[in-house]
Amino acid sequence: MTDAAGSAGAAGAAGSAGSAVAAGSAGSAGSGRRPGDRTSLLFGDLAIDTAGLEVSQAGEPVAPAPTEPRLLLEFAANPGIVLDRRTLLRNVWDYGWDGDSRLVGLCVQRLRRKIGAERIQTVRGFGYKLRRRPAWPSCATC
Repeated sequence: MTDAAGSAGAAGAAGSAGSAVAAGSAGSAGSGRRPGDRTSLLFGDLAIDTAGLEVSQAGEPVAPAPTEPRLLLEFAANPGIVLDRRTLLRNVWDYGWDGDSRLVGLCVQRLRRKIGAERIQTVRGFGYKLRRRPAWPSCATC
């Protein structure tokens, strides 16, 4: 998966509360991105820098392992859509074969510890999905 594909997919989901919002510099539109242009995907307090593959939550940097930003970008390109392990292996790890699907589960588990378990939902028997909206109740005084 390329950054542009991930950005376009997630940006297309923008509009409903809690869905991805793309925030980029003015120069990123048009014929292509210039070096130094940054696009961030925002999911509430979670920000994903698609160019630098950096993740922050509530303004604090999250230190993802090398594959975790690519996994998060794949989820962000498909918010609310269940992605099966085979699809994730193919798109994130570039495996043309089934590979070991436990790899996906372990990476999802590590990512959940870093960004919050409630953000990635397991759909038993099918795969995983990035929740469009937080699973926790909203707080009127927060």
